[in-house]
Amino acid sequence: MRFFLNLIFTIMLTNTAFSQSAFSADEQAIHQIVQDLQDGWNAKSGEQWAAHFADDHSYVVWTGLYMPHMNREQNAQAHDGLYNSVYKDMDTQFKVTQVRFIEPHVAMVHCLANSRYGDQPFPDYPELLQTMLMVKNGDAWEIVSFHNLDIEYDKLLRKPEPAPEEKLAYAKENYPGWFH
Repeated sequence: MRFFLNLIFTIMLTNTAFSQSAFSADEQAIHQIVQDLQDGWNAKSGEQWAAHFADDHSYVVWTGLYMPHMNREQNAQAHDGLYNSVYKDMDTQFKVTQVRFIEPHVAMVHCLANSRYGDQPFPDYPELLQTMLMVKNGDAWEIVSFHNLDIEYDKLLRKPEPAPEEKLAYAKENYPGWFH
């Protein structure tokens, strides 16, 4: 009996280790895509920003603007327009807080992000929540849906102008992935 229990336990550990190692390369690829998005934004390159999007993808801007069936070129052009105007001095940083594999070739990715203008310091707390649906196409992961959500601390805290300390305390409680 002890032999069979050990055998079952060993098989379970082997299967768990295999599953984790099978996803580790994919998870690393997904983290790299998020890093490439950040790098593309900070380099002010629409082409670099749009490189990992599927040629047919949907995009939701933080204001709620919904753009279905965008292609990479449209995405790149839209971002180049932003980089040449309202976001020309804005840098951003992203942090993946969750990669959930719905199926081996489909992943839901959540990131938190914040931004700064010029030489200002980045805030200590996230300002945006990004949700991406990624699909593995051959050997490469592509973003098929991107949703950018503004974290509205004033509404969450029910206060017109919460202090940075209040935002930080709220973020630590509700967005712990940002701080790990």
